[in-house]
Amino acid sequence: MFKHCLYLVSLFILASCFVGPLNDPPSGTEENSQNTSPNATDQNTDYTTDYSATEVIGFDKAIQNRFDPTITAALEKLTASNLVFIEYKALIAVESSFNQYAESDTGAKGLLQFTSIGIEDINLYPGKLGFYFDNPFDPEQSIFAGVRAFELLVQRLDNLYYNKKGGRPTDPKEYKKILLTGYNAGIGTLVDALFLIDHPSTTFMFDELILPLFGKSIENTPIYMAIIDNASGNGVIVNGEIDYDLVEFRYDEISAYASTILDLIPKEETTNQL
Repeated sequence: MFKHCLYLVSLFILASCFVGPLNDPPSGTEENSQNTSPNATDQNTDYTTDYSATEVIGFDKAIQNRFDPTITAALEKLTASNLVFIEYKALIAVESSFNQYAESDTGAKGLLQFTSIGIEDINLYPGKLGFYFDNPFDPEQSIFAGVRAFELLVQRLDNLYYNKKGGRPTDPKEYKKILLTGYNAGIGTLVDALFLIDHPSTTFMFDELILPLFGKSIENTPIYMAIIDNASGNGVIVNGEIDYDLVEFRYDEISAYASTILDLIPKEETTNQL
């Protein structure tokens, strides 16, 4: 299990060469940091999950626990991310293996692997962040900015998709998988994929993003088609043409991202498992 976790973590660190935490915000989505416009369904649904676990699987306790106070402080200050402590800790494990100096070949940096575009986005929409984000290698800056990135992701999913399609999924675990997927896929790719599913968003299941709409080929899945539509942002263009091997790599990465994060949380210690 330990080797399996490290292999998957290595895969996602490598994949940060292609995409950062957030793509450019789509036109017309300038957010008020406190206005998520939830519908009635969302107001009655608790999208957090209670876990008794405080440590993720496969990482040295001293290494992973040194950021605990900062994670706790960030989640207490920035409260609209819909993440809980152990989920965010598992996200950091996948993004950087708790290495604050991690850097991809294309320059994604720090614990949360921020790209220059992601940093600009946070500074454009800082909400309650309280500082100018200029050093992704600083653990405190990176951790707080990462939570803010999820607040923006929640808002954009509401504004661009859920408020137009009837509301968030009524099943919290399905919503959480989609939300985590958005951190890796980027908002443009995720929303394009979601709109390919032709039924109310409240009954949406995560697997519908990664299963073929027809036939058996992954080329017919919403995520694969959305990667093609957002080829530049997904880093799959080589010498001016789409590299379909890279498209397949991105499909595999995006498809497995949420489950890889959640699999690092000890299931036997959860009180409300995803």
